[in-house]
Amino acid sequence: MNQTTNLVIGVVEGYNLKSMNIILILTFLIGLPTFKSDLRNIGDAKLAKEVLMAGGFPFILSFSFDRGIETEIQSFQYNEIRNYFNFTNELGGKLAIGSIALGYFISVGSGNEKLKDFSLTSLESMALAGGTTLIIKILLGRARPSTLNSPYEFKPINFDDSYQALPSGHTTIAFAWLTVFANYYGSNPILRYGAYALATSAAIARVYKNRHWFSDCVLGAMIGYYFGKRLSDLHLKEGGKL
Repeated sequence: MNQTTNLVIGVVEGYNLKSMNIILILTFLIGLPTFKSDLRNIGDAKLAKEVLMAGGFPFILSFSFDRGIETEIQSFQYNEIRNYFNFTNELGGKLAIGSIALGYFISVGSGNEKLKDFSLTSLESMALAGGTTLIIKILLGRARPSTLNSPYEFKPINFDDSYQALPSGHTTIAFAWLTVFANYYGSNPILRYGAYALATSAAIARVYKNRHWFSDCVLGAMIGYYFGKRLSDLHLKEGGKL
């Protein structure tokens, strides 16, 4: 098991956001036959309405405060805070892929079907949410805060990473798999709310690291949550756990 763990860690060390998105999309395409049933049932008007009701207004409102929020969050330049956000940042990057891959390997070796189902559901959620986010990024072409000083610069249909801020991919991925975790293991309130706290910290980390505006993260969280909640609800219901 130690060799497997070291292998997973070694592989994910070379990942960046672009390569991760490519891997998620390819994985989704390869597993498309398995995902067909989920794709037919991915729409949920009630859940979509709930997500829009909870996040729509904060998303719109945040555009007016993007600059101020960024300045405030980045003002906390302490080693402990910097280290914490360096860690939570990877919950939408290397740690996401590494955790799911490791969970799957452990489930195969131990025969833990719940862990296996959680891992596969998380992977599917990340693939669908990540792919959706990538398409929106390209279509909207919003400048990253590290590129321009204005949160209102858009160059639609843009393949330049400097103009792919909205939505936040890391935030999307973090919410996509941690929402699945919260649904599968949420009978323990500490695990449930802890998962959402970590996902939120991943979003804040993107602002702290000057890669995203706050509004980018709000939309990313909405997308990730929707896919994570819908897919985990479907799979848990199929397994008789809902």
